[in-house]
Amino acid sequence: NFVSFSILILTGVSAGLLSSLFGLGGGLTIIPALVFCLPVFGFPTKAIMHVAIGTGLSIMLINSLNSVRAHHQKQRLNFSLITTMFPSLLIGCLCGSFITFFASDHALMFGFLVFLGLILVKSSLNFFYSNTVAHVALRPITLLKRSVYAFISGIISACTGGGSSLVMVPVLKHHGITIKEAAGTVNALNVFIAVAASRVTPSLAHK
Repeated sequence: NFVSFSILILTGVSAGLLSSLFGLGGGLTIIPALVFCLPVFGFPTKAIMHVAIGTGLSIMLINSLNSVRAHHQKQRLNFSLITTMFPSLLIGCLCGSFITFFASDHALMFGFLVFLGLILVKSSLNFFYSNTVAHVALRPITLLKRSVYAFISGIISACTGGGSSLVMVPVLKHHGITIKEAAGTVNALNVFIAVAASRVTPSLAHK
């Protein structure tokens, strides 16, 4: 139990740092730690992933609210992006919540691992690509692209317990938004994700 509590404390600290610096909701650190530790605390195996996702969303709400306050003080929030992406993000988040509700624990675990693998592959490709190919001219992100990316981010976030940052921060940066402004804007969107998804996830462990 001491080891599990220590892992959870370190996970919370790292999740808070990732959220404040890069707009990451903490799902990549919180979910694996909870999956490892929850069986030690007596949670049934078939509900581990559902409980981890619900808990991760709740923690994401706290992290994101704190980060939004800090970014707002430094004027790093793009309210135009927030207001135009919010409707599609909310719809995607609700769809993802219902997918999570009906999915089995094993399916959610598999989906999380696949998503994590894709993120690692994409990050590796972006690293080598950015060092070998010249950057193209940046174009403003259109309303259609905002809606599509926000919808996809909502689904992914609700199904993995993470924020929209892994999808949205690179997209916003690609379209000319600074990394700090992108992080602040995504943290604001993470607040909506956490609130919306948490309306469905409390009953997941009891289904």
